[in-house]
Amino acid sequence: MIKNFLQYAKKSWSGIGISIILGCFTVLSSIVLMGVSAYLIILAGFHPSIAVLQISIVGVRFFGISRGIFRYIERLQTHKVNFSILGNVRLSIFSKLSDRYYQLIDKYSGSEVLSIIINDINQLENLFVRLLSPAIVSLLISILVGIFLGLQSVELLFVYVVGYLLTGIIIPFLSINIGSLSKGNLNHARDQFQSSVINFNQFIDEAIFYQMESKLTLDLEKNIKYLEKEQTKTGVWQSVWHLLSFYSNQGVFIFVLIISIFLANEGKLDLLLVGVISLVVLTSFEVLSNIPSMAYLYGDIESSSKRIQEIEAIPFDTENGFQEISNEIFPIKFLNVSYVYPGHRNHKALENINIEFKKGEKIAVVGVNGAGKTTFIELILGIRSDYEGRIFLKDQELKTLPKKIIRQRFGYLTVNPYIFGTTIRQNLLLAKEKAKDEELIQVLEKVNLNLDLNTRLEEFGKNLSSGEIQRFAIAQSILFDADVQIFDELYANLDPKSAFEISQLIQEKFSEKTVIFVTHRFINMDYFDNILVFHQGKIVQRGKHKDLLVQTGKYTELFNK
Repeated sequence: MIKNFLQYAKKSWSGIGISIILGCFTVLSSIVLMGVSAYLIILAGFHPSIAVLQISIVGVRFFGISRGIFRYIERLQTHKVNFSILGNVRLSIFSKLSDRYYQLIDKYSGSEVLSIIINDINQLENLFVRLLSPAIVSLLISILVGIFLGLQSVELLFVYVVGYLLTGIIIPFLSINIGSLSKGNLNHARDQFQSSVINFNQFIDEAIFYQMESKLTLDLEKNIKYLEKEQTKTGVWQSVWHLLSFYSNQGVFIFVLIISIFLANEGKLDLLLVGVISLVVLTSFEVLSNIPSMAYLYGDIESSSKRIQEIEAIPFDTENGFQEISNEIFPIKFLNVSYVYPGHRNHKALENINIEFKKGEKIAVVGVNGAGKTTFIELILGIRSDYEGRIFLKDQELKTLPKKIIRQRFGYLTVNPYIFGTTIRQNLLLAKEKAKDEELIQVLEKVNLNLDLNTRLEEFGKNLSSGEIQRFAIAQSILFDADVQIFDELYANLDPKSAFEISQLIQEKFSEKTVIFVTHRFINMDYFDNILVFHQGKIVQRGKHKDLLVQTGKYTELFNK
């Protein structure tokens, strides 16, 4: 886990070093402040002149001010470094999410991905700020304090070393081991809670309609109690370790004080140093006080780090020696392509697909649910690359091309296109960043939408009708101007009249483009040059609409339904 953290911190070594140095100065200022204060109080008990006390008074003022300054600067620097490291982690995670989303979603649910992005990364904040940094600072300070005590007495040094081993190593070690027994439980409780909250918000309307809201509520309440239980258990154990740390520190302080008094009576130690040494030792342990309680969370931090590392282990496009894509991508060829989903090795989602698409060709993909249509489209888009066989864009194999470049050549419009809660202008600019207002107005006119560019759309386009949403998405596709435009179940939420109008619009606006149209509804099927009929992962029929109708097969069965 620490190895993974150090990997993220490669660009922040200087900042980490400065943070640790500032941490040492902060603790040293506190130690010297307490030591000088003790010296001043004891010395004042002998009633010397004010001139004798003046140096100690100035020292107390100086180190009191410097401690505040060093602590403020150290906090700023430590959190600056920590945020920088966490920023690198987030940047890497989001890059993986955009590049390998489907690989992640096969393994993690949506709420788990959200938890990784938020909770797991935040857990790493505890690793540096509350564990690594204090541990390193305490080690360096203990060496300096050990040298100081060693110059005074071997007995004092021995007590200090034993105390450091107890508070800084033995108690945190026990805390880590006991915490590891419930390793990941708190993370799991958070995941379950977030999942139930997301489900409650997304499905409460349907649940009320079907009178099942009590089930959603019970599930939410159960996960709230589970989270509260884990948080309470964590809080109790952290309190236990904090108390053990506190009392061990106080025990060392008392032993040092007793030995110092004994040495002073024996004449082996200056009486003025009795209070100084005792407070120096006590103050030096302050930096260790929170380590045992935070060490209890080591198991959860390790669990979070492991999940982040699993995402990090997914290779980037740039790591595989990809080549640039040529201007011409046609013909697109599938040669003996098969695909099996992870965890379903006995069932092929696609099997021995052989097909060729030419420039400007209009292709329809039909079949029942689970026939392999969606998987087929995901392979074309490069979303899934762990397939058998070969896919070519002209003479270049799909696997050798960067995903970002592939997606510049393929447009993809789903049954539920996402519309951001912002203006029409901003939504359209997502498709073509540098488009002028005149071009945006023209494209809206092409799809028969009379909308002002400054009109604010609700998220998911809730203030638009289903037909308007599809028209708006088609406007985005026109702006994107891809070589191949893929439409996935575009008619699903439309009434027959709207579906027919959308079909006519696509025929008109994409006449020169290669179109791949996935559908269950057979509207204007004469428009397509080739219809692919999928069944159980195979293409069982192909051809034009009129030719397929005269054959006895799956297409006729689907068409009649």
